[in-house]
Amino acid sequence: MKFTDKEKEIVLNQPSDLKEILGFLQNFQFSDSDNSNIHELFSIYIYIAGIYKISYLKFPFRVLKSEHPDFIVNNEIGLEHSQSTIGQYKIASKELKNHPEGSIIELPFYSPFNPLPNKESDIGIIELGHSLKSNGWEGDEVEEQWVVCILKTVKEKLMLLNKEHFSKQTQNELFIEDTFPASFIKDEDKAIKMLRQKYNATNFDCSIMFDKIHIFSNCNLIFDVLGKCVISNMQKKELPRIS
Repeated sequence: MKFTDKEKEIVLNQPSDLKEILGFLQNFQFSDSDNSNIHELFSIYIYIAGIYKISYLKFPFRVLKSEHPDFIVNNEIGLEHSQSTIGQYKIASKELKNHPEGSIIELPFYSPFNPLPNKESDIGIIELGHSLKSNGWEGDEVEEQWVVCILKTVKEKLMLLNKEHFSKQTQNELFIEDTFPASFIKDEDKAIKMLRQKYNATNFDCSIMFDKIHIFSNCNLIFDVLGKCVISNMQKKELPRIS
């Protein structure tokens, strides 16, 4: 059922066809060497399992691997994938393994409000026995930073969507894989409310907009975050209940 060079589609005819997808997700772990293809595969599996869980998947269901958009769903939905993160944090995460066991990354150092040069990406790595150096977060700072990162990703993908080479479909949707450093401590409801407000107040200066935006954040699939906004828990312990 995985995408290969010879097979570029997934076809689901009945609920039992989800078994392989759910098994993949239950056993999957990311590694530092994973490329964009792995993240795309993981994300489309989360999307499929998630929309089935909230009763949005209708059989037969077909996903075709493409380029710009990354996937075409049921010959009518173009689904583009992207990751939302802070680049210097990703660099620090890889660098962490070169430090003594017990070292940690102090997350407040990685903020869209204070971008770091790549050469300073290790500033937040604190070795065992050393004192923390940041002042932490105040008020809604985590939620505000998350919103900035998500909107930056949306803007970048809107620019791509509006280019001539991007194949427009009947519906054009964006799937954001959220790897923002502090996502796990944000207030989900507050962050979503702030995102919707900020999005609606932003002039993107684009003639074509995404019809739906979905976010996979902290093991939750937030389906159509700017519209119906249906949140589905996709933790591994929840996956057996989907089938």
